[in-house]
Formats: sequence, C-alpha cells, structure tokens
Amino acid sequence: MMQFKNRFFCGKSIFFYLILMVFGPEVYGQRVYNLRWQTETLLSGFGIASGGIGVVLGRHLSPLTPSDILLLNRNQVFRIDRQATYWASKRAEKASDYLFYAATAAPLIMLINQHVRQEVVVVSVLYAEAIALTAGLTQCTKNMVLRSRPYTYNSAFALGKKEATDARKSFFSGHTSSTAVSCFFAAKVWSDFHPESRWRPVVWTAAAAIPAVTGYLRMRAGQHFFTDVAAGYLVGGAVGWLVPALHKKNGLGKKGLSLFGSGENVGLVWQFSGCPQ
Repeated sequence: MMQFKNRFFCGKSIFFYLILMVFGPEVYGQRVYNLRWQTETLLSGFGIASGGIGVVLGRHLSPLTPSDILLLNRNQVFRIDRQATYWASKRAEKASDYLFYAATAAPLIMLINQHVRQEVVVVSVLYAEAIALTAGLTQCTKNMVLRSRPYTYNSAFALGKKEATDARKSFFSGHTSSTAVSCFFAAKVWSDFHPESRWRPVVWTAAAAIPAVTGYLRMRAGQHFFTDVAAGYLVGGAVGWLVPALHKKNGLGKKGLSLFGSGENVGLVWQFSGCPQ
C-alpha cells in the first residue's frame, strides 16, 4: 500500500485535482493548452492597463487645426512612407474592412475540429487575451505617438476629415495589427493541434498573407504609412503567436494552478514539483 502511494504522489510532479465538473480522463490526457493564474494575471493586467492608458490619453487628444494642416509637407515624410500621401482609394478602404472582419472570425473555423472543441474554453480565453492585448497596445501607442495620417497631406480629402481626432492616430495600424493577431493566433493553434500535418505551410502562408494584404490596402486608402502597417503586422503577429505559445502544455515541468476543459467539461489542476525520485 505504501509503495502504491509513493508511486502515485511522488515522481517529477504531484497533481491535486479539483473537479469542477465530471471530466473525462482521456480528454485531460490530450489537452494542448493550460491556463495558469500567473500568466493570465500578467497578460490580462497588461492588456487592461494599456487599454486604459489609451482611453485616458484619447480623451485629452487635440485635433489638428487648419493652420496645422497647412504646414504639413509630404516632402518631410520618410521616403519609404511618402507614396501613401498620394493614395485615396475608397475601394481599398472597404476591402480592408472586409478582411478585418473576416480575419477576426477566422479562429472560429477551427471549431470544426473536434480536438479544438474539446479545449474551446481555454482556446476562447487565449483568443480574448490576444485580442485585448493587441487592442490595448494599439490604442495606447496611437494616442501616445499622435502621428498624422497620410490623408492629412492629401488634397483629395476633405478638411473636415483631417480635423477629426482620428486623423492623428496613424501609428500603428489597428486594422493590420488586429488582422495579424487573429491570423497568426489561428495558425499557431491549428499547428499545435496538427503538428504533423502537411498543410502547415499552406496555413502559415495564408496567415502571413492576409494581414500583409490588409496593410497594403490601408496604404492604398491613404489611411496609413508603410511603417504604420509594418509595425502593426509585427505587433499583432507576435502577440498572436506568443499567447498560445505561453500556454502550451509542456510535459510536467510547469508549476501552479491550471485550467483546462471543453464546452461541456471544465477542471482545475494544481501542479508542483519537488518530490524525491
């Protein structure tokens, strides 16, 4: 009896299961992600803080005045960004909106897979964290940098549009960062559930291409400079990849409180190491 207890309680780690609902052991053994209170506190806290700072800064944002607009000179814009000051495509702007909304819903396609559905609770939390973190970083940066959009240099746009506070929120591109976080998140999660799939290159190519096209359309619309969309692409893509990576189950080496579960079953596990071998 004592030998059995030693084998059960000791080893590399010890698990204390706090059963919230009846949870099938076969599902637990197959899980890909865990939620850990330390990681969730950090990510959620940073997302909320950056978003809150962005809101506060936005309330004190002053719009450009007509005299400010007259002083804008496209020849003073970085050469790599200057072309955007000549573009004013309404069709490109609408197309970028369509891609933005489509990409935001892209992770829902993964629910077709039964293995993803088994962890729908955790995956949904991760996606919410990724979206909140990206939105917070985007708004905070926009309201701190106060970069005038390309259309403020362009006579094709009405003066009233240039005088809106949104005209000073060019850096960095929210459409691009939001599209990138959704696409990279979906690709990362799909790859984690299908590590041996031959479709991985196709999935990642699509994930990389969609936000790139969105960024280009935002430039063609005169809404953003190249450096705006490049920064948005990098931030959104990094968050979309990093959030799932931080939560991926990694053997028994992680310590702390974890949540796992599907739409029908949820459970908690407390895991720590330190038992004698």
